[in-house]
Amino acid sequence: MPSLGKMHTWGLWAPHFLLIMLCQVTTNPHPVQACVQIPPAMICSHLSLYSVPSSLSNTIRTLDLSHNFLQNLTNSSISNLHNLENLDLHNNHLEVMEVGALNALARLRSLNLASNRLHKHSASNKGVFDGLRSLKTLNLANNSLADESLLCYLSNITTLVGLDLSRNAIVVLVSGMFDGVPWLSELDLSSNFIDEIQSGAFDSLKDLRTLNLAENSIQCISSFDLPQLYFLNLSSNLIEVFLPNDTQELHQLINLDLSHNRLVYFPVLNKFQMVQHINLSGNQIAKFVPSSNMEPWYEVITHLNLSSAIEDSFSWLWNVTDLNLSNNKLATFPWYYLSKMSKLSHLSLARNCLQDLTVDFSAENRTLQSLKVMDLQANSIHFIQHWIFNFLPEIEHINLKNNNIRFCSNLSTRKKKSAINQHDCSMFSDVHNLHYLNLQQNNILQLPPHIFHRTPLISLDVSQNPRLEIQDWALEELSQSLEVFSVNGNGMNDTQMNLPCLQSLKSLDLSNNHLTRLPSSVKCSSINNLDLYNNSLKTLSEITTSDWKENLKNVSISGNPLDCCSLTWLDFLLAAKIHIWDLEKAHCVYAASNISVPVNVTHAYYCHYLTDDRSWKIGIIVLSGSFTLCSLIWYYHKKGERKFCMAFKIRSSKVAPKSPAPTKSFNTDGKQTCFTVSRNGLD
Repeated sequence: MPSLGKMHTWGLWAPHFLLIMLCQVTTNPHPVQACVQIPPAMICSHLSLYSVPSSLSNTIRTLDLSHNFLQNLTNSSISNLHNLENLDLHNNHLEVMEVGALNALARLRSLNLASNRLHKHSASNKGVFDGLRSLKTLNLANNSLADESLLCYLSNITTLVGLDLSRNAIVVLVSGMFDGVPWLSELDLSSNFIDEIQSGAFDSLKDLRTLNLAENSIQCISSFDLPQLYFLNLSSNLIEVFLPNDTQELHQLINLDLSHNRLVYFPVLNKFQMVQHINLSGNQIAKFVPSSNMEPWYEVITHLNLSSAIEDSFSWLWNVTDLNLSNNKLATFPWYYLSKMSKLSHLSLARNCLQDLTVDFSAENRTLQSLKVMDLQANSIHFIQHWIFNFLPEIEHINLKNNNIRFCSNLSTRKKKSAINQHDCSMFSDVHNLHYLNLQQNNILQLPPHIFHRTPLISLDVSQNPRLEIQDWALEELSQSLEVFSVNGNGMNDTQMNLPCLQSLKSLDLSNNHLTRLPSSVKCSSINNLDLYNNSLKTLSEITTSDWKENLKNVSISGNPLDCCSLTWLDFLLAAKIHIWDLEKAHCVYAASNISVPVNVTHAYYCHYLTDDRSWKIGIIVLSGSFTLCSLIWYYHKKGERKFCMAFKIRSSKVAPKSPAPTKSFNTDGKQTCFTVSRNGLD
């Protein structure tokens, strides 16, 4: 029995406790009131709810209860929401869903249950979705569902067309797993642990169009038999072999992603005549077709002549427009096989082992007649034979970044024919459709004359080629076509930047060089974007003309030792409403004092006192003269009263009267002034 003292203490605290509870009740709104209503939607996410709010309007069509702490879904929780079409419960703690809890939602079309704990009571939750006769999309991602627990939720949802099972714990796709969802058209099984697909796993999915099996542990596709698919993603697995089945049925596949696997040869894709996009990046392909001494394990798996099967594949790939072979081990350009892809327009061979780009001119026709974009960056290419462009008649865009391109020298028009016959250098003349060329990071030291003769480049990037020199007549042939030009990060000085008049130039990147002035030739360009970051510019007075005002839209200026006392050009830019990307980062320097301040906080009067060299010199002379005079006065003051004269020259239009000759004087062939010095002072 509590003591009287304790009861007395409780009696004192009880009113305060009740007051605190009352304040909490009055300050915390009802859960429904905390929700945000945007008709016909109700947003109740991130409210720390432990149950579905009561009194929800039965007119809402979308209900978002994500990011709360719901654990159970009972028959009474949402039984009145007859018009609900979209229900979002992702990122809760859902474990138990009573059978029939969703039956009242006759119009529900989309249900998101991702990131819950549905694996814990999967047996008791079995059939919870069976009554949803309008459900089209179901998201069960990230619920730790394994093979058997998954079957409990896919028993009978005959209207479902989209199912997300990503980020679960599925290991085996068993036969008949999807019999309860026969009308699926989109299935996401990515980021599981799948290492086995049993025969018949997808047999019931006759309308399946999109299948995502990325980021699993699949090692082999030895009998691919889903001719109805349009999109197949098998990226980031362990696949070494990809083979279709032996049937004669044609495949409807449009997009095939086999990137980041362990393929060593091109996959067998016979009867894939509809495929347009193939991604094979990040594999170990060193050659398309195996040699005659093929590894024995391939023979055991394939039971066919793999070389012939792969070669036969290319006769079916006439609709391929996009082929990604980046990040492989190809040492030679596969002209023969690629030429069979008559519609190929985009090709990536980036980050391979290509050394030189050559072709046997006498060989059979190997023209890539539709190729427009070619990515060859990060190889070891030293030269490109000029006649290769005869096999690339439609090429528009070439990326040669991070190679080691060597240009042909002596490219005058008279010597051009002999240069073309050189086999160890590159030139880009007479490439009539080439518009975009990236030559970044190629260790290029010179752009020789006429290197782009009769090539209508629109964009040229020669950035990050240290000590690059643009020689005379290197860019003259681009005067009418070039619109974008970058020489960023080359460390170039004024003499190395020989730019001609580029009349069509719109964007110019001169950043990270050592320029002390703008190239004079840019005056004739209609530049919209100008990057001058990190150079040695002290002023930009060149851009204060009316032509710049009409065309320039954006400019960067920071990283330059700008002169604080010569910023009239900055006022011009601001008045013309030209956007300065880095105005807040830009600093200027007061030359005499070496003080650096932001350009937008400069003070004009500092320039008079800190930067006028003549003022400094005059000040020093005045101070020196004053010190000398004071010293003389002090000296004679110590000697007693003396009279002395000093002669000094004064530039004046008046003539002073002649003074009597003093006892002691300093004759400087100018006017004389006499002083009488006594202990009482200066007379």
